Amino acid sequence: MNYRILIIYSISFLLLSIFSSGTRKDNLKKININDHSFLFAQKVHIRRNFHSSQMGQLLLSYTTGDRTSLSKHIKEVHNSLYIMHLFTPSGIHLAAIYLVLLPVLGLIKKRNKKSYHFILTLTSLLPLLLSGFYSVKRVAMLRAISSLTKLANFNSSLWWSFIGAFSLDLIFGALIKSPLSFIYSFLFLGAIISVHQAPQNHFIIALLGGQFLISFIARGSVNILGVLLGIFATSIFSLLFPILFFYYLFCRYLPVTVGEWSLSVYFQFIEWLSTHCNYIPPVQSDLYILACFVIFFAVPHQLIKGALIALLILIHFIS
Repeated sequence: MNYRILIIYSISFLLLSIFSSGTRKDNLKKININDHSFLFAQKVHIRRNFHSSQMGQLLLSYTTGDRTSLSKHIKEVHNSLYIMHLFTPSGIHLAAIYLVLLPVLGLIKKRNKKSYHFILTLTSLLPLLLSGFYSVKRVAMLRAISSLTKLANFNSSLWWSFIGAFSLDLIFGALIKSPLSFIYSFLFLGAIISVHQAPQNHFIIALLGGQFLISFIARGSVNILGVLLGIFATSIFSLLFPILFFYYLFCRYLPVTVGEWSLSVYFQFIEWLSTHCNYIPPVQSDLYILACFVIFFAVPHQLIKGALIALLILIHFIS
């Protein structure tokens, strides 16, 4: 039995029930790119030099979270694949940046593990100095706690680092300032960490369960194929983002075609994926479907698990 994912689902369900009402909105001030001189300068340069204004705006959205001027079509494509989170700098973006630093950190780790964890802790704390980018800060805090425990030779799992990071975030008022951002991060990051040592199919099912949980509260449906294709699109994005981020930082010195071509290829790819989402009709989220995910992670016996899930799915479709 995976108690951790059940805890994540239960707490997320409770928090979503409290904070997801239509009258409750995030109080967190949106990042104004014009308030940051460097970001504003990059924005002006990209908008002036990109041949496709939408590709330029897509680059800004991926790297800074600035969604202004994004076309309805671009938003619809991302929404159909459940990858709107790509427009919010978060763990995926931070992990992609760490990929760039990996060769240097790898050399340091070979020479001295304590130095490696010390440098990793410091670099993890750097995002906390930024103005805005709250999802990034949350993940950075998780990374810093994890590195700090290893530096102190304290045997702690990633799960407890996750609990520590979100507890601190809660104390600092993130749930009150930006409830949905906090809850979604808690739900999906918690789901990933809960099953990170489990078989690969548990990872996919854990994320799928999170989507159904959100849709249940919103009284909506989930396109399962869209979620699966979105996970694939996100994994490709995590490989592409270091290139996009490097280009964004040094776009003044690099040919426009480098950034524009990379974005165009990726967008055409996810656009193609989005056209295949409707091959499978969406599934309405209800208590029977949610119970399937609970049983999957709670019941250890495979035969009993399969029988119960099959029964619940049957009830779902005939009810």
